[in-house]
Amino acid sequence: MLAFDYQYKNIPNTTINQRFKIKFKPVEREVLSWKEEILGTARHIAETVKKPIYVLHGGGIDGEMIARAFVEIGADFRILTLQQQNGTNHHDTLYAW
Repeated sequence: MLAFDYQYKNIPNTTINQRFKIKFKPVEREVLSWKEEILGTARHIAETVKKPIYVLHGGGIDGEMIARAFVEIGADFRILTLQQQNGTNHHDTLYAW
């Protein structure tokens, strides 16, 4: 399994590739179950951010998993539901509400 570190520098008039530097490396810790990895990431975010947490949710499984993880760990967060302009996720946003 690989993990990655990244750096981002907001440099005007440069390409996205020039702004990001990504390095892949082997994972040096025990790899947990998918659920525990998600919950661990949610805990890390909730414990380290200094600003309110907002989840942008388009109604799909990814946004649902993020929201469920924050609920499970008892984090304070808000959800913003995004409906795509062309309506391709309309059925999903109805479920999300």
